[in-house]
Order: sequence, then C-alpha cells, then structure tokens
Amino acid sequence: MITSGNSIMRLERWLSAVLSGLSAPTGSIKIALHQLSADDEPRLLEDFEVSEPPDQEGVRKIADKIDLEAREDAESLGWSSQRYRVDAREGRSNKQVGSIVLGYAGNTLTFDTTGPGDLGPSAQRGQLAFSMRQTDNAYRTLILGFGMAFDQMNRLNGRIETVMDKMTKSIERSYDVREEAFERRVEREALAAAEKEKAELARKQEEAKIERDRVLLQAGIDHLGPIIPILTNRFVGRDGATTPATSRDELMASLLGSMTLEQEQKLRSTLSDVQFAQLVELADSLEKLRPTSARTATATATAAAAAAGKTVVDQMKTREAQLVEAIDYFNGTLLPWAIARLQKGESVDPRTHSTEASRHFSLMLDSLAEIEFSALIGEGSPLGPGERKAFKLMAEATKKARAPEAVVTPDGVKG
Repeated sequence: MITSGNSIMRLERWLSAVLSGLSAPTGSIKIALHQLSADDEPRLLEDFEVSEPPDQEGVRKIADKIDLEAREDAESLGWSSQRYRVDAREGRSNKQVGSIVLGYAGNTLTFDTTGPGDLGPSAQRGQLAFSMRQTDNAYRTLILGFGMAFDQMNRLNGRIETVMDKMTKSIERSYDVREEAFERRVEREALAAAEKEKAELARKQEEAKIERDRVLLQAGIDHLGPIIPILTNRFVGRDGATTPATSRDELMASLLGSMTLEQEQKLRSTLSDVQFAQLVELADSLEKLRPTSARTATATATAAAAAAGKTVVDQMKTREAQLVEAIDYFNGTLLPWAIARLQKGESVDPRTHSTEASRHFSLMLDSLAEIEFSALIGEGSPLGPGERKAFKLMAEATKKARAPEAVVTPDGVKG
C-alpha cells in the first residue's frame, strides 16, 4: 500500500499539536477516522478516545493505528485514490478541535500527488473540489497517454525517415549506374559509327579505284579500237575459205600492187598508223582473192607491202603493251607519289620522279583524246578530287616541258 506523500508524518505532527500542543484542550479527546466519498456521506472507520495527552511514542502509535486502518480500507476499495479525514473533538463538549485529510492509493498511476493544501474539508464544497481534482487527474492521465502515443509516433517517424533515406540513396546509386551504362553505350555507338564510316570510306575508295582502272582501260581499248577490224579480218580468214573476186576487187588489187616503194613511203608519211595498217590488210586480202598467175606479177610489191603491214601491226601490238604498262605504272606508282608531293606543296612534274615515270606518263597522255582528258579531270571523273588535281598538274607540267611540235616517243612512233 502506498500513502500520499508524507501522510504518516503529517498525521504525527497534527496529532502532536492537537493532543499535546499549547492550544490542546484539557481532558479527554475523541479521535474519529472517516472515509470520504464524492457521492455518499463520510463513512466512519475508527472511533476512540485519548484520556490524557500522550508522549511522543504514544503519538506515534496512534498515528500508526490510524494509518494502518486507512491503508487497509483503501486497499479493499481497489486501485482508485481514496481520501480520509481524521477529526479531533473534546470529550465532554464534543466540540471539534481540528481535522486533517489524508490520501491513500494502491496504484501509482492513480495516486494523487497533491500537497496538503489541496485536500479540502469533508463538506460539500470540499467534495466538489475533490471531484475536480479527480477530473484533473483523469485529464493528466489522458495527456500522459497522448504524450506516450506521440512519442511512439515520433520514434516511428524517425525509423520511417531512416528507411526513406536509405531508399533515396539506393535510388540515387541506381540512377548513377544507369547514367554510366548510358554513357558507355553512347561511346560504343560512337565508336561503331566511326568504324562504319571508316569502312564505308574504304569501300568508296576501292570502288573509285576500280572505276578509275576501268576508265583507263577503256581509254586504251578506245585507242586500240581502230585495229579491231584488221584482227577480225585475220581471224575470219583462217579457215581458208575465199570468195570469188569481183572486177572492183581486181581493180583495187591492181592499184595497190602497182605502187612503187617510193609511193608507199609517201603514203606511209601521209596516213596514220592505223590507216596504213588497214590499207596493208586490205591489200593482203585482195591479193588472196587474185589467181596465182596474177599474184606472181606483183610478188615483189606485195612482199614489201606485207612486210610493211607486219611491221605496223607489230608496232601496234608493242604500243598496246606499252600503253597498258604506262597505265599500271601511273596507277600504282606515279599517282600516289604525286598526291604525296601535292600535300607537301612540292612540284609534281613526272621528270622529278624519274625518266621512266616521265616516259610512261607522256605515252599515256598522248593516247588520250581531248574529250577523254577533259572527262578525267572533270566533275564526273572516277578520280577523286586530290587525284584529279594531281593528274591535271602533271599533265600541265609535261605539256609545258614539251616542244609545241609533235613529240616522238622512245619507240619511234609519232605521238
């Protein structure tokens, strides 16, 4: 059982003042213990009489007796706080000498911690004050519960904030990882695009090289085209079949067979190489159509003409081989050298490379017609911009170094 504050000490001091104090009455004194209630009348618990003023030990025993009775009664009433009043009256006149109110409770949560000044008398006004204190206690208990709830809520909010902070940091790390992955992917895509562009550029350069080779080869074929009829005539006549000679064929054969060596030399200087080769081929074909007796009359002239024709054909074959060699040399050696010299700002004159380079380039330049030369240095050329510029500058340097008149190539053929 728990008493309210220093109830036993207050009771001892009060009894000492009432029973043996300066204002204590003479004679016997009646002591009564009542239990106070807000709804019912005070209930008498103990009533006894003290005949003479006791000493200090007697006061302590009376106080222990009253305290024990009050505590046992409060314990029997449950866990609520209880109020008890002790009255002192004169034995003869029954006049009240004094009273004291004490508080007892068996539960610390419902125990009233009010001081002695808050304990009212047992009258109606005191009971109202007691009820108000009970209400205040209830409000304090409720407020204490709210405080505990708010404290619990604050702790819960703190844990939630900790969890949210960890989640935020995890999300930030996730975004950082995604950003790094995105940057690496952009770098890989950029490298792949660069490799693709490099491969595309290499493919275009290869296509340009193939087209340049094709154009140069076509240029050689175009210049060798005039001797194709001669070669065709030779291949057709291999089977030995002959057609009957007409009077016009006889006349033409007679004309050609009657030419002297001086006349043939003059024709040789007048006609081009291809024209003269065609003329020789025509004479040879007509000679095969004539009878054997007619052939013998012009054997010497025909032999000379055939020798001259063979010489021209051999020269054409030699020229064809030289042209192909010149094209290969220009494509594989001279053109890369000229582009490198052009990037350094140096002269691209083929003569500065070597005599062989100058000869090959002059032969290739002489084989190109004006329209073909314009096509090679124009916008539609298969050559690249740098290659066209290098080719044009080499051609200008070669033409500037050559004499205005026709130049004789090293093989003896007029260019």
